[in-house]
Amino acid sequence: MHLAEKYPGAEWSSDQAQGSGRAIVRRFGDAAQELHALLSTAAVFDLAHRSLLSIRGGDQQRWLNGMITNTIKDLPAGHSNYSYVLNAQGRILGDLTACRFPDHILLVTDETQVAGLAEHFDHFIIMDDVELEKVQGRAAIGLAGPEAALLLERAGLPLPEGPLTFVDAPDLGSQPVLILQEYGPVVPRFTLWMAEADAPAFWDRLAVAGMMPAGADALEMLRLLEGVPQYGVDFSEKYLPQEVDGSRPLHFNKGCYLGQEIVERIRSRATVHRQLRVVELTGTLPALPAPVEVGEAQAIGEITSAAALPGGPRLLGLAMLRNEAMERQQTLTYEGGTLRALDAAALTALRTEILSSAAQQLSPAAQHPAK
Repeated sequence: MHLAEKYPGAEWSSDQAQGSGRAIVRRFGDAAQELHALLSTAAVFDLAHRSLLSIRGGDQQRWLNGMITNTIKDLPAGHSNYSYVLNAQGRILGDLTACRFPDHILLVTDETQVAGLAEHFDHFIIMDDVELEKVQGRAAIGLAGPEAALLLERAGLPLPEGPLTFVDAPDLGSQPVLILQEYGPVVPRFTLWMAEADAPAFWDRLAVAGMMPAGADALEMLRLLEGVPQYGVDFSEKYLPQEVDGSRPLHFNKGCYLGQEIVERIRSRATVHRQLRVVELTGTLPALPAPVEVGEAQAIGEITSAAALPGGPRLLGLAMLRNEAMERQQTLTYEGGTLRALDAAALTALRTEILSSAAQQLSPAAQHPAK
């Protein structure tokens, strides 16, 4: 996009945007103020690392329903859902959001996963009328915050009906613009897909409507507050679905799919030996991944993500931990401090505290001026 020229004071990451081949903005100014905007008003952000796969053909619905963990056959047009892709052993090969159109299905995933998922899918297209291809020439812009919907309307853009729905607006750019309302357990989230050439104009349109730009550091804080794991960071092919998230990506009445036998076996036995949990750390921010131990250096898991939240700071993270350590309520340590897993009530209380703080601290003077 045009962010380097527009925001000359932005701090860029030396890493690439998760395989997109483009550097990412860590922060446009103060990451704490960017988080405050995400939590109390709204902010806009670049999604250069996101990509699209298109599935067409007469067997698209039946075939895809047998390849992912959530339902496609019961998904109405204009709606989306989140799924895992499993191998025959029930291990997670990737994750995606499926958007159902009347004549095709779009799969939204990270650029780093596209080649592997496409190869995996292609292996199972045998005698099926299915055409799978990567969508070229598209760009994604995200926005999130309590006022995101209001500012979308102020920018003259149509709103989806609600969470996990989308609108396809044919007259907003050189190509149709897809506006998807994503899963947002803390604040509403939207993603706009448009032609790459139209992206700078849409960014400016959203900025003029009143949205502060947010960089990767603030978005990581928000992700941890939401407790949303990231494939390739918090989970991978080593893990089973119920070890990561046993509800949102799974549909237990959809029929057969690759890896279903393992998922059903775990469901019937109602047990896994480890689970991904939101944790609060006391100590220093660790280098990741960080081993977690109990007692005399007994390893029981690892911290996979961590960030320092403003106002303290408080250290929040995600960790894959063995269940027996949780059941015994043992003290969990890592090199640099201790940690505790947050249950649903504790996480809700933390979110409420952070949201209240953001509402009180956000200053109008914190807007990052564009050049």
